[in-house]
This record gives sequence, C-alpha cells and structure tokens, in this order.
Amino acid sequence: MQDSLPEACLVFTGYEEDHCLVSTQQEDSIFHVIQTTPKVRFITKDADTPVIIKPLTIEQPGFINQFFALLIAGSILIYIRLVRKGFYKNLKSVFNSRLLFKQMIRDNLLFPLPVRLLLFIACMLTFSVLLFQTDAIFLTDGYYNQAEELIRLTFFFTVITITISAKYLTHWIIGHIYKTQSITKEYLTNSFYYNTIGTIILIPFLLFSSITRSEIALYFIFSIALILILLRTYRSLTLLIGFEEFSVYQKFVYFCTLEIFPWLVIYKLITGRVFEQ
Repeated sequence: MQDSLPEACLVFTGYEEDHCLVSTQQEDSIFHVIQTTPKVRFITKDADTPVIIKPLTIEQPGFINQFFALLIAGSILIYIRLVRKGFYKNLKSVFNSRLLFKQMIRDNLLFPLPVRLLLFIACMLTFSVLLFQTDAIFLTDGYYNQAEELIRLTFFFTVITITISAKYLTHWIIGHIYKTQSITKEYLTNSFYYNTIGTIILIPFLLFSSITRSEIALYFIFSIALILILLRTYRSLTLLIGFEEFSVYQKFVYFCTLEIFPWLVIYKLITGRVFEQ
C-alpha cells in the first residue's frame, strides 16, 4: 500500500494530491481556521506599557589600592628628603665612586637605620605593585575589583617582604660565619642602594600604568628595572671578584643562591595560580 498524508498537510509538505488521502469535513474545517486566522506576535506585555531596562553594572578594575600603596611609598621618599637634606645628593655622588660608597657605609652616612627601615617599606610597596600589574596584565589578564586588588597586593607585599628579608638575613648569617662582615655589608648595601634607586624612578611610571593598564608603560618599566638589575649585578660581581678568599665556583654558587633563587621563588608563586579555587 502506498504511503499517504492528509490533505491538510499539503501546505506544509508540498506533496502532490495523489499521495494524500481525501480529508474529512472536520479536518477541512480545522485547516480553514488555521489558514484564515491572522498571525499575531506573541508578547509578554501590552504595547503601551513602558519597558524599563535595568542594566547590570560591571565593576571597573580596581586601582585605588595600588594608588595608595604608591602614595605611601612616595610620601616616605618626600619625608626622608625633608628630614635628611643631603640624602639624595649622597645617592647621586656614590653612583660612580666605590671609594666614597665604602666610606659612607663605614661612617653610616648613606643608609642609617631609621632611613633604611622606611626605605625598605617603600621598596616593598613599589615592588608589590609591579608584581600585581605584571600578574594582572600579562599572566592572568584579569580585571580585578577593589577587594580582589587588595587581597592580591597584600599577598605580593607579604611574599616579597619575606623573601627579601630572608635573603638579607642569610647574607648576614653567612658573613658572620665566615668572618666577612665588611664585604657582606658592602654587598647588601649595594643591593639596597639599587632597590632604592629603582623605587624612586618607578613610582611615577607605576602610578600611570595602574590607571591606564598600559602594556607599553609596563614594558618601559621593565626596561628600566632590567637596566638597574644589570648595574646592580655588575657592581655586586666586582665586589665578589675582588674578594680573594673563595674560588670562582664558590662565588658563583653564592651569587646564584642568594641573588637569582629568591626571584625564581617569587616568579613561581606568581605563575603557580595561587588564587585559583
């Protein structure tokens, strides 16, 4: 028997009439109603009812906490400038003179203890903002709100403070064990000197980058930081090379352990997806 469809289906299927059964009067009546009924759009409200749109607010990426961190660091630098008139002059004068650098270290004129503590806080705040921007722009590409920004900044500040403090403490302990306090003090002061120079230079650029989220600005900041790291490394190596008591291999291991390893630890913490659930 040949398959067939009701006549009412001709409109929808396009089959020829000889393929369909003759429909009943009831089916013809229903089909007529379907054809003659006007099509009306389905709406949920009357056309005269005003439509109220309530858009969902998308929270903007936070930069207020970065701004305050850099403001505190900058305020520390201004305070030191006010209470120690010759501080920045001394920083400039010892840049190219190792003899003057050693003399100021010996006389405790370059970084006396109160100034050193304040500068350490300024450095850690500045570096934590740099790590945050690196993480947000290059690693996670995240638009963090103010609460998330504060959590991450606090984390980076804590990590870098503990890491750098542990590094300085290890240097100090090794210096006392091997009776090399003089060269260790000069080595650590040199490291702290370039950290201070970096903080002074980077604060305005980091402030601009925190507001604009500009990758170009951050690349420029990286370039400055790289130059300062190379200068610090060169001067640190000259101190180690001039120290005759240990072999080149021992100096190399010492340098890698206490200079390169801490930064690898920080990098691992940043890229280790610490905040993922």
